[in-house]
Amino acid sequence: MKGITVAGSIVCDKLKVIERYPKKGMLANILQLGQSMGGIVPNTGISLKRFDPELPVYAMGCIGKDQDGSFAMDFMEKNGLDVSDIIIKEETATSFTDVITEEGGERTFFHFSGANAEYGLDELFANEIKTELFHIGYLLMMAKLDEEDEEFGTKLAKGLKMIREKGHRTSIDVVSREGADFAKAVLAALPYTDYLIVNEIEAGNAVGIPARDEEGALIEENMEKILHALFAKGLNRLGCIHCPEGGFAMDKNGHFEKRKSLKLPEGYIKGTVGAGDAFCAGMLYGIEKGWELTRSLDFANAAAACCLSEVGATEGMRSEALTWKLFEKLAD
Repeated sequence: MKGITVAGSIVCDKLKVIERYPKKGMLANILQLGQSMGGIVPNTGISLKRFDPELPVYAMGCIGKDQDGSFAMDFMEKNGLDVSDIIIKEETATSFTDVITEEGGERTFFHFSGANAEYGLDELFANEIKTELFHIGYLLMMAKLDEEDEEFGTKLAKGLKMIREKGHRTSIDVVSREGADFAKAVLAALPYTDYLIVNEIEAGNAVGIPARDEEGALIEENMEKILHALFAKGLNRLGCIHCPEGGFAMDKNGHFEKRKSLKLPEGYIKGTVGAGDAFCAGMLYGIEKGWELTRSLDFANAAAACCLSEVGATEGMRSEALTWKLFEKLAD
């Protein structure tokens, strides 16, 4: 069936701007309050709907029966997602993140896993997947799906195998989290994954090949090596790496392509939240449309640039036509 299913994390972002980060035991005034949505389901799903409002996008995940859950449902539904398969947990609060920002300074995140941690195989298969293309994220943030499985390595790997056996194409994304075992989570899932769309650090950590040198510079020649290694570990159709410098992709035949990020004018970037999800949405859109690798990478880079134009994760997202217009304006 036409369309894309996006499953996994749904997070309410509770935004607080403070005058300064206090020392331990001290007080700081909150200057500004706000609330938005985060997680792969709203970020990637809404981006897809912005590209093409007629494209069916189905949301799958867990929320709590609480005010945050109601906010999440309303937010996703108002932005065009089909939320009929969202599962509401009676005994668990909706996942949220307190995003604490020093005025003119750095952000700090305090995350509560909540209902996301309750999304396991029973919840994954509680409803029929309605599209051929199925994308799920984030690995390492979904406790039940990250649990060990004696046969498949993780519960998610088992679930992906079952989904592919039903005739669906599978796609996964990973969250960047300190102390996480990327190799364990990613390598278990790869044999049952058609499309892998991750950032350079996640990809490199999964196969033990550094993506950046000690000074933080991208080791560009390692991108192709990393993608080859991912296919050697079982990836099926397409591997894609995104980073601030650009996008890199390889298909199952070993065909490798790289495309530079758009050259953004000074002052263009308003925020970086959700840029990776926007890139992911761009690649999924290209996959759904059957585009060649270079076209998909160009569109994904342009989608990330759209996201960077606004503070929130989805506010800057645009139609396919306007996304290409931005690409034409800013590409070298």
